[in-house]
Amino acid sequence: MTTESRAVDIIFEEVKRAALSLGHTKQQANDIAASADQRIRSRLGSQEPYIHAPDKAKRNAQIFAEFNGRNQKEVCRKWGISRRTLYRIVGDAYGNR
Repeated sequence: MTTESRAVDIIFEEVKRAALSLGHTKQQANDIAASADQRIRSRLGSQEPYIHAPDKAKRNAQIFAEFNGRNQKEVCRKWGISRRTLYRIVGDAYGNR
């Protein structure tokens, strides 16, 4: 699977989920996502799209605010991060004060 097709596949799934969350039927959601898929593929051609990662500053601030020194497992599980990442975030937050 190419980077382009993986990116478009992810977009297809997200468009479908968005349509469902807005009250469309499964068939309507599939039709909307299929239309978006076709339009994106025709516009991208053989280009490999680059999608910027979200800025993690806000996420890290939320993680730091939730961490109380004793809830490491819960915070890591909630945010899908490793213990090492948690402590890097905490260290960075204290270093930036």
